[in-house]
Amino acid sequence: MTPSQNSLADLVGDGLLERAPIDVNVVRNLLRQAGNHLRTAAASSDDDPEGAFQLGYDACRKICLALVLATGLRPRGEGHHATTFDAASAIGDELLKTMTDGIDKILAAT
Repeated sequence: MTPSQNSLADLVGDGLLERAPIDVNVVRNLLRQAGNHLRTAAASSDDDPEGAFQLGYDACRKICLALVLATGLRPRGEGHHATTFDAASAIGDELLKTMTDGIDKILAAT
């Protein structure tokens, strides 16, 4: 883990994330919005690269937020964009660790 990353437990313990009910409609809407942002960014990248970058950033943030909300967590307080990215990274780390642990067990059994 790099110094800038926190575990989900750390983020919850520090009050940066809170437990929240999962709302599938909110998650779907965020993913729909992100897709719209990416399509618009691609279409306008030649004429407005700065605007396309902003739309790309917002799409990435909304995808990460959808992932965090889909796990039953919600960022809170100041710096919620950074918390969203940290939480999405921690979720990815946990999923990767679960996968690699499973692969290690399979390899050890062969």
